[in-house]
Amino acid sequence: MNTYKQIDLKQIRTFITVAEYQSISLASKELGVSQTSVTLQIQGLERNTKFKLFRRTYHGMELTEEGKLFYNRIKSSYLKFDYAISQVNNYYKEQKNIVNIAVHYPYVIHEFPKILAQSKNIPVKIFNIQRQDAEERMIAGEIDIGIYPVYKQDPRLVYKTIASYKPMLIVSKKNHLSAIEKIKETDLIGENFIVIDRNLVTLDGFNQIYDNLSLSSSVFFENGNWDMLIALVRQNIGISLVSELCINENEKDISYKDMSHLFDSMKYQVLTTRHSVTQKKVMEIISKIDWSFADELYKIDNNLK
Repeated sequence: MNTYKQIDLKQIRTFITVAEYQSISLASKELGVSQTSVTLQIQGLERNTKFKLFRRTYHGMELTEEGKLFYNRIKSSYLKFDYAISQVNNYYKEQKNIVNIAVHYPYVIHEFPKILAQSKNIPVKIFNIQRQDAEERMIAGEIDIGIYPVYKQDPRLVYKTIASYKPMLIVSKKNHLSAIEKIKETDLIGENFIVIDRNLVTLDGFNQIYDNLSLSSSVFFENGNWDMLIALVRQNIGISLVSELCINENEKDISYKDMSHLFDSMKYQVLTTRHSVTQKKVMEIISKIDWSFADELYKIDNNLK
């Protein structure tokens, strides 16, 4: 049997990722699989090709001469094959006439309606799912567009930062913190935090400060929404940290405190596949979200042809 018949696309994708990152650990993070899985894929590819493709060095995984030759030959072919498959899938989805969009909960409540108002003639289906699930389903061709907080990026997708929101502490006006103009880390000691998950909003740096100050919590959300959170804060059961995207200035019993001096802003990204340009309705919505991102996708598509 010819060895190429035993080589699958997963092995090729893993090989290309390891070659570009020169690291098993970085490749595993980008692909969303274990380091053992990456190693086994590389070993299987070397077994099937009969070539030693990598050598371990002090600086990481380095391509051998055979590996360099294989990489230079296979990458463009892989991208073209991937592009062809995506075109067929996108043509099928275009016939269904519906754009599938996965959106982070706070964004779909506060910002996404503005985008839909500009695209009333396009039927959409909105998915309220976790980012990792959205990315996996996007790669599988089930989701067309995603809008989520910035996180690690999958090399099979394309990303563009579209917005940034301040970190805000929300407290009841019954709480003494509401009278403090600029809250310090030490002011948080002794306060009961309502801890929320990424399905609502969490902010970079919070966990570190939470642990350093040994802050306490008696309420944890595995899943939840703004109404549930604000009801507890209003009764002064605890305080919480969210992004300004979530706040409602009409809440009479709540004080909002800008915490930009302690925490980074919450950035949002739009994400999609490299081949969205083959779907006119998808590109129309992307252009409403960020026209420069649509322009980047057209350029990527031209380079793949």
